[in-house]
Amino acid sequence: MLSVPLALLCTTLSSTPAAPGERTGNTAPVVDQAVTPVGWLPVDVGDVQLSIPTSWQLVGQTGEEACGAAPGVLVFGGGRWCPNDPSPSGVPVVTISTISGSPTDHGDRSIVINGITVLTNSAGTNYAIPTLQAELTFAGPPQPSVLRTLTYSPRYVALAQGRVPTVPRSWRWISFARVRFAVPKAWYVSVDPHESPCASNDRLSVGGVSLVEGPADETVPVPLGPCGLPGFVAIPQILGVELDQGAWGEVPSLFNPPQCVGSASVNELRLCIRATPDLGLLIVQILSKGVAPVTVKIGMAGSGTTGRILLHSLRRS
Repeated sequence: MLSVPLALLCTTLSSTPAAPGERTGNTAPVVDQAVTPVGWLPVDVGDVQLSIPTSWQLVGQTGEEACGAAPGVLVFGGGRWCPNDPSPSGVPVVTISTISGSPTDHGDRSIVINGITVLTNSAGTNYAIPTLQAELTFAGPPQPSVLRTLTYSPRYVALAQGRVPTVPRSWRWISFARVRFAVPKAWYVSVDPHESPCASNDRLSVGGVSLVEGPADETVPVPLGPCGLPGFVAIPQILGVELDQGAWGEVPSLFNPPQCVGSASVNELRLCIRATPDLGLLIVQILSKGVAPVTVKIGMAGSGTTGRILLHSLRRS
């Protein structure tokens, strides 16, 4: 079976969250963690979270998988399962994709799943989610248990409009590269001269706080394989934050699409929120005057509240 490292499984699901600086009287959405069955793992794709059995395969970005034996498959970001047979028998396949056109074109009746309005067709194989700009397609044996796990992703919670929780008194403040932010007191803090050779846009290398002073050391060989991470199975995301001194590539001009979601500010810091919602991470670049570019990677896990508070705590040191 063809394998692609998890680090390459990036989603192209578009997202247009509100600027995190906005505060309204609305109640922010929450990740319904109770809908994940015991022994399953949540998979976040942009604004959507679905939970699947740990034995299921993942196919993302432009990856392709032959029609091998699999108890189930989750496809996203332009990936394809069983490309030579559009209807493989006996294998449940769930696809997460973006909505194109008007949401009314995607279903003839409306239902509510865990508080989220969903449009579906009479066959019950397509489910459009206008609020999350996503569509779910089911093929093979029906999987109502997977559909029932639909909820907001931690990324959606972190960027949603509504009241922002205050920083708990038990948290501590950290300063790095002229940026100050708050984290839970129990989080371990590490300072690294170079970015990890296993760094990716899918998952933090370590939990807690990682302060990276420079790019990866090119003299250090990159480990073979996906740095010890499973390539095609759901894995738990990590709570934490990583700050890198520098940009995620070419430094974009302030709020210049398509790299940035849009104009955003937090505590007078100008932010560029990465337009492509990366699997399991919220990536933000600080592009304020007087502050050198700093890339912030926040682990999107759990309820999303921790990441939301951390994001809104960012300020000049």
